[in-house]
Amino acid sequence: MEYRLSVEIYPAGKHLQEKKKELPIISKEEIRQISLETPLPLDEKELELFLKYHHEIRALVYFEDLPNYIVLDTQWLADAFKCIVTADKFRPGQGRRLGTKAWADLNDKGLLHSQVLEYIIKTNKHIFKFEKELNDYILNIMEKFDIIIRPNKSDAAEDSPKYYVPCMVKTRPELINIYEMFKVANDNKSAWLCFEFNFLPQHLINHLIASLSREYEKLQNILTVTKRKLLFSKVSLCLSINRNKQDYKKCL
Repeated sequence: MEYRLSVEIYPAGKHLQEKKKELPIISKEEIRQISLETPLPLDEKELELFLKYHHEIRALVYFEDLPNYIVLDTQWLADAFKCIVTADKFRPGQGRRLGTKAWADLNDKGLLHSQVLEYIIKTNKHIFKFEKELNDYILNIMEKFDIIIRPNKSDAAEDSPKYYVPCMVKTRPELINIYEMFKVANDNKSAWLCFEFNFLPQHLINHLIASLSREYEKLQNILTVTKRKLLFSKVSLCLSINRNKQDYKKCL
């Protein structure tokens, strides 16, 4: 099989480069058909290895758990990410008319509401120019890269955000404010073990917050009427769902 792949990987790759000029994204079924047109078609196992290899050398983007589509143009994918994750000054002015609070939630709190996401997709048709299924695939990749976080089922109220975007959060709490939020008595305060690093990249912190958010429920601020989720810049407070008592997790 290794010999067959070493011979066939180049003609199939050439076909994909030609396709890349037409479309930035392609279905796995289309790649399967391209393979069948080569002198020695790849079987399913070889095709999987072919895609994994090209993913490893960053020639395309392919995930086994998101197998229906393959991104051929990685720059196009990066541009799609930038449509959602970008500084406010780079967004079209008319977009903020959609609702000042909705945009402020995204730019300051990292809360991406459905109406804002729909507007971003609608006004960036040169990027999101496909059917809903493909647009959803792009969002799934953003989840895969921990750029956005889908709310837990317990968060899924009508007014809850469509996604959380950790790298967009600007608000940072003080330690004393966290105690006040939950009315923690002085004799019940626990010790905080904090590590400070000067060399850790920002995206690593976002990956950590995303990982913890999937494992734990985000706590609600019991002092506010709006029950705002406690997601801050480089900090996420979570509730362990495996224990009877509250177990606060802080990501620094």
